[in-house]
Amino acid sequence: MNIDNFEQINALNKLLYKVRFSDHLDSDDIDFFATSPIIVEIHNRLFEEWIRISKDKGYLKNYDIENNSFEFDGPIGKILRNRIDYWDYDKVNIFKNWTDNQIKDYIILMISPAKIDNSDLIRMINYIKTRVKMDCSDKLFVDYVSMAIEHEVAIEKGDSKIANKIHNKLTKITENIKKLGSTEHRFYFQFLSHDNLSVRLWTAIELSGTFPDKSLEILKQIQSSKSIIGLTAKTSIDLIHKGMIKKDNWIE
Repeated sequence: MNIDNFEQINALNKLLYKVRFSDHLDSDDIDFFATSPIIVEIHNRLFEEWIRISKDKGYLKNYDIENNSFEFDGPIGKILRNRIDYWDYDKVNIFKNWTDNQIKDYIILMISPAKIDNSDLIRMINYIKTRVKMDCSDKLFVDYVSMAIEHEVAIEKGDSKIANKIHNKLTKITENIKKLGSTEHRFYFQFLSHDNLSVRLWTAIELSGTFPDKSLEILKQIQSSKSIIGLTAKTSIDLIHKGMIKKDNWIE
C-alpha cells in the first residue's frame, strides 16, 4: 500500500513522533516502538517524504532537514535522559561492554529522524556512560534512581498506597547505600544535581545533615516547581527547620 496523500503522511508522522517520544512508555514499549530499527527506518522514510511534499506545497519554504536537530537540554532530550535514568539492571548490563561507537549508534537510533551535533552527541554518550558506571559499585544506585522516579509518578497520580510502598523501599535502599564506602558516597552525592526533580529531592533531604546549606538551597529550587514535588520540597524545608527531619552526617 502506497501512502502519497499529504494529510495521511502528516498524520502518521505526528503519530510516530507522539509514540516514540512519549514520556509514558514502559520499557517494553520503548524497545518495540522507540528504538526498534524497523520502526525507526519507517519513521525516517516517512519523515523524508513529509519534508519533500511539504516543500512542494510551500508549507516549509525555507526548511532545511538539518534544522531538525536534537538538543540535549530540550524537551525530547529530557525525556530520553529520564528513560536512561529508568533503565533496569539488565538494561544497564547490556551497555557495560559497549564502545563509544556502539553507544553513538544507539543514540542516533533513539533520536532519529532528528539530527544531532557533535557537542550534544558527546553529552549524550557521557550521560549513558555515567549511568552505566553508576551500577559498577552496586545495583543499589540503579534502584535508587528508578524508585525515586516511580515515587514521583505515584504521588502525581495520587496513588498513596503505591507511593508508601516505594517510600519504604527507597528508605531501605538509602540505608544500604549509606553502608557502602566513601567512594560510593561521593558518587551518591552527585545525585544532588541529578536531572530528575524527585531524585534531587530525595538526595537533598537525605544529605540535609551532611550538606545543610546546599541541600536547603536545592530544596528551595525544587520548591519553585509547580508540581507535587515542589509542594513536597516546601513541606520538607518546614520539617527540617522545625527539627522534625534530622539526618546523619555521612562524612563523619
